Amino acid sequence: MIIVLLADGFEEIEALTPVDMLRRCGLNVKTVGVSGRAVTGAHGICVVCDLLPEDVDLNNVKTVILPGGMPGTINLDSSAFTGEAIDKVFYRGGKVAAICAAPLILGRRGMLKGRRVTCYPGFEQELSGATVVDDGVVTDGNIITARGMGVATEFAEEIITQLLGKEKAREISLAICKSSDGEEAKEETVNFADYTLPTSDLLDEDKHYEADAEEIKAMEECILSVFSRNKINLKIVGFETGVRVTRFILTAKGDIPLRKIMALDMDIALELGVSPVRIVAPIRDGNSIGIEIPNKKNGVVMLRGLVDSDEFKESSLTSVCIGREFNGKPVIADVTRMPHMLVAGATGMGKSVAISSMLASLLLKTTPEQLRLILIDPKQVEFTLFDGIPQLLCPVIHAPNEAAAVLSWALKEMDRRYGLLQRAGKFSVDYYNRIPEVMNGEKERLPYIVIVIDELADLMFNHSELIEESILRLAQRSRAAGIHLIIGTQRPVDDVITDYIKANIPSRLCCKVMSEIDSTVVLDYAGAEKLLNAGDALYAAPGTTKLTRLQCAYVSETELERITNAAKSIGKGVGYDKQVTKYIKDYLTSLKYATVITDDFLAAVELALATRKISTSLIQRQLSIGYGKAVKFLDLMEELGIVSPMNGSRPRDVIMSREEWQLKLAKIKKQ
Repeated sequence: MIIVLLADGFEEIEALTPVDMLRRCGLNVKTVGVSGRAVTGAHGICVVCDLLPEDVDLNNVKTVILPGGMPGTINLDSSAFTGEAIDKVFYRGGKVAAICAAPLILGRRGMLKGRRVTCYPGFEQELSGATVVDDGVVTDGNIITARGMGVATEFAEEIITQLLGKEKAREISLAICKSSDGEEAKEETVNFADYTLPTSDLLDEDKHYEADAEEIKAMEECILSVFSRNKINLKIVGFETGVRVTRFILTAKGDIPLRKIMALDMDIALELGVSPVRIVAPIRDGNSIGIEIPNKKNGVVMLRGLVDSDEFKESSLTSVCIGREFNGKPVIADVTRMPHMLVAGATGMGKSVAISSMLASLLLKTTPEQLRLILIDPKQVEFTLFDGIPQLLCPVIHAPNEAAAVLSWALKEMDRRYGLLQRAGKFSVDYYNRIPEVMNGEKERLPYIVIVIDELADLMFNHSELIEESILRLAQRSRAAGIHLIIGTQRPVDDVITDYIKANIPSRLCCKVMSEIDSTVVLDYAGAEKLLNAGDALYAAPGTTKLTRLQCAYVSETELERITNAAKSIGKGVGYDKQVTKYIKDYLTSLKYATVITDDFLAAVELALATRKISTSLIQRQLSIGYGKAVKFLDLMEELGIVSPMNGSRPRDVIMSREEWQLKLAKIKKQ
């Protein structure tokens, strides 16, 4: 038998499904909810286990899984069961796995002398003579303790291998993949290594724009005329012609106040008959002025021209195409170096098309083995074509509740990855994937994960605290774990783009906004309110305060359909990650119950657990509540599996133990 003692951290272990894995392989696993006292620590409420249920016979236990909290947040020194479990299990050849801080408690009790132990760095002195190792998994009769919850699944796999034998590995794998409805999940038939990238031939040809010499000359004359009338002596020293905007470069003669020059943008726009005109100073070497004027004839920056450019071909695998500058230079950004991006713009100004171009460029350069995507689309229409591509970890998310769930999963995945990096002695996913064990396929390869949110405002209005907290934690810590964010919004206000979010997202791309205040919220500078529509944008690269004006890449719906259909056909058979979809389902279920579990309902459950028989009339009498409320409580208890279905007029049987209810309630509160 394998016994799992339910202390602090068990919810984390169960989230990684080792208990489920063990059970589905036919192993006898008993989860024991031990009643004890609650201790509030820095990382939440910890349950200090003091008692061991009488029905647990340790003589028949082969393995004990002992969870624990983070270092310094829990004190299990008084736990009566710890010594008994180790004496009867470990010292007669069984195994004891102590997750997280539990090794510190065991070490302080003097129970690890001469044993092989893995622990958090800096706590070696507290292990009382144990030999510190770095494998982190139970591999023999010793107690090998783990540095984080990420090892729980590895521990379960090791137990399965030892108890059932390596020759049954394939059967075990299929058992683990069994779906929740009891049907066997089909083995994946597609190897990521066989995935071939779609080609740029699926995109439309680039459309070049050539400057009109007469138009340029006319613009120069109008500019000089305006400055001459205002007695400002300027000289045009050059110009750069973009696909939609031309920038004239001027130098001032004499001591002319810059604010006087900047105030003439409306006069130039009126003289030329175009709007808006944007004056930027200083530019280049610091003593030049730029005047940006819309062209009368517009061009388009097609995605194919950027994808076929040398800059994109020679860039890293995680690079995306942003657009082109005035001089036609491609602007390529590396997702891993951004490491997160904020894309803002008013409705219809090209924000969503810019995000789609980035996604399309990723599909043309990375395989599902190298990159996985999570797409969150509250508007329900922007990412429709991407649903079903093999790079997706889960279906496109639409509901705010589902967005909160998938961001919660991303946080747990980030912590799991940090555990893997720590044990491997690497400081980033890139270096981790280069170790020989990963290259040879012996260890899991960690693909980059890019989370794209098309409209943040809608999420913030529904679950602002959950969403903001998740985004903040990811933005602050997820870079080394290979998880990156691209967040879009059409409502750039302080309530949506908070100071905390801005502080941790250095890369900004801002299309036209409605006011100078909106521009300042996104970029910390004015100017985006004077842009054109349809992808004209200001880009702030990471590590610099300089704003670059560019025209974002355009990809049509037809082009996107070609690329996504090609990716789906090439990756046929590659499904969503079952752990992600299961986590979202469990999270939503817990969220649903969390909203209806009140103090009265908890009292009704306690009444049921105490009497082992429950009826509507009993709930009414004991709790002094109405008939309708009592019926709802019984229906909810049936849905949660606490009581049996209705059997005529007889009282219902209570089929759940107190320990099982405590575990289920802890899971609901955890979510």
